[in-house]
Amino acid sequence: MRQVYVIAEGQTEEAFIRDTLSAYLEPFGVNLTAVVLKTKRLRSGKAFKGGVTSWTQIQREVRSLLGAAQATGVTTMLDLYGLPPDFPGQPSRPSQARAAVNHLERCARDAIGDSRFIPYLSMHEFEALLFSDPRVVARRAGSPEIELRLQVALSDCGEPELVDDSPASAPSKRIIDAWPRYAKTTDGPVIAAAIGIARLRERCPHFDAWIGTLELL
Repeated sequence: MRQVYVIAEGQTEEAFIRDTLSAYLEPFGVNLTAVVLKTKRLRSGKAFKGGVTSWTQIQREVRSLLGAAQATGVTTMLDLYGLPPDFPGQPSRPSQARAAVNHLERCARDAIGDSRFIPYLSMHEFEALLFSDPRVVARRAGSPEIELRLQVALSDCGEPELVDDSPASAPSKRIIDAWPRYAKTTDGPVIAAAIGIARLRERCPHFDAWIGTLELL
């Protein structure tokens, strides 16, 4: 088994990696381990986890995991939405979303300078994946009306990964508007698991490319 560490933005991504993605990649000989990004550490040794505050924070975690003797690779599952301004490539970031994410990932990879580092940024955040099948979201919520509302948003944007990153219309915001009781850390991973990796890959090209790369490590 090849050991791959995934630096997760928070508990939602951690649960998805642990409960769904790791099982999918295991037959490919990949042992996936989620590591929630540490935001800060107190003198007492206690670490606060979840959220991205700076490139320094990300880089520290990446280099630490690359130093593990068993590490075949280190990747990330971080949101493009809200990425810190000091992230490599931000000053020259293209305006088009797909070009932007490819540019930022390439710059991050170059900044680390280790071929084992495979940065992945979610377009625009984890909840975009849930737009791969609004029926599953509606089933979890127990409201057929939610499917219609999410389908309208999906039609406006064209595909799940293009649901935009405006504070008023980011993927999670659209879901919460349709379903106020949506709980990110519990409902999100359960819905993604119910949709299934195959469907997520079919509907989300950038996510699909990332999974394909991990399969071939």
